[in-house]
Parts: sequence; C-alpha cells; structure tokens
Amino acid sequence: MQKSKSIDQFLSLLRAARYEPYYRTGKLTGVKHDGIKYRFSRLGYVTEVLNQPYKEQNREESTLNEIRVLRQKRDILQKENIYLRIEK
Repeated sequence: MQKSKSIDQFLSLLRAARYEPYYRTGKLTGVKHDGIKYRFSRLGYVTEVLNQPYKEQNREESTLNEIRVLRQKRDILQKENIYLRIEK
C-alpha cells in the first residue's frame, strides 16, 4: 500500500482503488465500496490521524477568511475616511 503525503492524495488513491470516501459530521470516517460503508476505525486506522490534515486545512481556510474580512473592513473605513475628507 502506498503512503500519501496529503489528504487530497489519500482521497485520490482511494478513488483509484474504486473506494469512495464518506464523511460523518464533516469528518472523513470511512470508505464506501459496492454500497457498503466501512469505517476506518473498524479497519484499524486511527481516524484522528486521518482527519488531522483536514483540520489543518480548515484552520488555514478560516485564517484566510479572517484576513479577507479584515481587509474588507479596512477598505470600508478607508472609503469612509475619504468621504469625510471631501465633506470638510
């Protein structure tokens, strides 16, 4: 079995082997094959390790989202400041 270096590569390898990943409450939980679901925990995989890259990706996306919101607020404040200067 080949080791993957990212969650995307892991999912690609699963799909290439004709296994479809399935999620439960937003976490990668197992695989589906021929309509039957198999949980990773029952297959001997530690799910915390599997979901760790996913959590890191969510944290990164969350941080990027916060940056976008702060930049939008900054832009709004700059525009308001420009309007206040014009009115004086």
